Amino acid sequence: MAIYDSRYTRTQLDEGIGAGYVPTLQAAPTSSTTSYTRSDLPSGSQTVSFVVGQMCRVAVTGGYDFYQLKDVSGNTATWEKVEYGGSLPANVTYFSNDNGEGVIPADGIMAETVAAGASISVNPDVVTVVSGNVGTATITLQVPSDNLAHVWDILMTTGSSVNVTWATSTGATIKKPSGFAVGASKSCEVRVIGVGTIYYLSYGEFT
Repeated sequence: MAIYDSRYTRTQLDEGIGAGYVPTLQAAPTSSTTSYTRSDLPSGSQTVSFVVGQMCRVAVTGGYDFYQLKDVSGNTATWEKVEYGGSLPANVTYFSNDNGEGVIPADGIMAETVAAGASISVNPDVVTVVSGNVGTATITLQVPSDNLAHVWDILMTTGSSVNVTWATSTGATIKKPSGFAVGASKSCEVRVIGVGTIYYLSYGEFT
């Protein structure tokens, strides 16, 4: 059996192994956090020094916060919290508090205003307000290229003569209630829910 001598010292080997271990701390590390207790070693519980570049984690609601040791000078440690994989870009000035759950986001639904005309384009997942009276028009729902469900919500008033044709940007058929027709001289809401290639239209008139 051949025996090989390592070119690394025992200290270098220990530091290399330690850098890949992520201990769980009870609280966020401070400038005095330079070591941790490791209890899973064959020799039993030991106090182990952090090495530069090593990470640790702290349990929080819903998961963990991660911190990385950036430097150690004397007995003073410099830690940096890892925010979603790194620092935020300097040009980012706003983040929505919407967590993406539910039909209506926590920060509200955006509204868009479009002008009445012979051709009206409607974006998904916003409230579209049509300014002016709708007469003869083709209203086209813009469909994103994904596999998600989407909603098109349209608020509009109609003129004394109205003839509206409904379409999607993908050419898919929109299913409508039996006997459906947009009324003349009405304030109305049209809502379309699209799931995959199936689109369902609902309609209401208001006084």
